[in-house]
Amino acid sequence: MLDEKLMAVERGEIKRLIVNMPPRHFKCVDGDTRIQLADGSWRAIRDIEIGERVISLDPDWKFTNDRIVDKVCTGDKEVYRLELEGSQRIFATKDHRILTFLGWKTVSELNNNDFVAVTRNIPIDVTGTTITNDDALLLAVWIAEGDKRSRRFAFTNGNEVIISEMRRIALERSWTFSRVKHHEYGYAIGMNGKQCKTNPMSFLRRFNVQDMTTESVSVPNEIFMSSNTLISHFISALWCCDGCVQKQAKSLVYVTKSESLARDLQRLLLRFSIRSVINHWAVQQDGKTFDHWRVAISDAENINRFADKIGIIGKEIAMDYLKSEVTKRGASNNKFDGIPGEWRKLKKMSEGWYRNHHGIRFKT
Repeated sequence: MLDEKLMAVERGEIKRLIVNMPPRHFKCVDGDTRIQLADGSWRAIRDIEIGERVISLDPDWKFTNDRIVDKVCTGDKEVYRLELEGSQRIFATKDHRILTFLGWKTVSELNNNDFVAVTRNIPIDVTGTTITNDDALLLAVWIAEGDKRSRRFAFTNGNEVIISEMRRIALERSWTFSRVKHHEYGYAIGMNGKQCKTNPMSFLRRFNVQDMTTESVSVPNEIFMSSNTLISHFISALWCCDGCVQKQAKSLVYVTKSESLARDLQRLLLRFSIRSVINHWAVQQDGKTFDHWRVAISDAENINRFADKIGIIGKEIAMDYLKSEVTKRGASNNKFDGIPGEWRKLKKMSEGWYRNHHGIRFKT
């Protein structure tokens, strides 16, 4: 009945619809919670407008996109923070429902060690990309290695492939490319007089990254709104700069001082069905605390997927070695797909009972 009324609103047959619901139906998340729009971009839920389309789930638990028909601010409420094993975070009110292995539970009903549903992949591949692979490489190098305190496009890097590509891009755009004095791995890109139609800093301003700090840098929405082919190029260059192949630990690791960048990278990897874990640690130095965030991929399935769909520019030999080693070792217990002990309880329940009480349908 409600679905029919909402469809009538969308068709314009009903101009105003008022729905009275019990208090528990106003399930809220924090206003800063980021939501993915149908175009691939992410935005705080408080800033999403009526009429925009967002990624959602259909009744068969498959991704689709739906149009926002209304939004409600329910005022100030107590917010809980849920920390998941893969380091994802959810900020929600106590009556917000979360899908667990044993059906839907409110936040207040959750306990430590409960298993909750998380996405395995984000099946989006945007067409009509407005930026190029060269743009993606420039952004990746700036985000990972750019001198955020400088008023010029300066960066440090020791990878010959990255340096060669940056030099090529600079020359093709009539920019200058030079070494930074007294710095073995320092380089700078600048203007070349009146020959430049654009300059390196205006390029950074185009993506609103010129004023980001090492601790606050994040992935521009233009990358999220790009094709998966371009995103793979971006991640490959980014990983070449601040990531590594750990041969002994047999894992892929990316380290950054920016939590936003770590979480953005984790979201981008899900575009390729690659799941990762984020770890945080703090370093004390000269009486100051410096936060570090580590994005790690350590199981055979996801390492192989990374190697096949993304790779690392300039580190192809190390990547091939890691892929061969984890393939020999076989799939590790990554805890992503482990069957929790609650399965014993689930076996005792009939399919009909589970569908009626929790809205979950079984498929064979």
